[in-house]
Amino acid sequence: GGVVSVRTGIESVQNTKTLVITAESCQNNCGFASNQPSFAIRGTNNGWTSTDMALIADNTWQVDVTFGSSSDERFKFDVFGDWSQNFGDNGADGSLEQGGTDIIIREGAGRYRITLHDNSNTYTVTKI
Repeated sequence: GGVVSVRTGIESVQNTKTLVITAESCQNNCGFASNQPSFAIRGTNNGWTSTDMALIADNTWQVDVTFGSSSDERFKFDVFGDWSQNFGDNGADGSLEQGGTDIIIREGAGRYRITLHDNSNTYTVTKI
């Protein structure tokens, strides 16, 4: 974790307080509401295995992943990691359908932030 120095009021350097903040990845709900127990990304970036997403806010799942330079880079969302409940996007419109078609990566090789909203069945893909 990082160290942040905090000063309050007018005080000398000798009275400077140090606050240590630890950030931890939250993988198991962390008190946030969700319509599903988990989500993972499965695609060409990971050989169609599962890369877990983190629940970062109510009904909001997120993961950062890297895609290659192939013109066929794509992925789907998988709830249980066994394809029994997976989501794609039939219309390439940011709206998910159960069993829908693969989601195509259109901005070339690089790192992407993928966010899924399980209350509206929508997602975004942003190159970062």
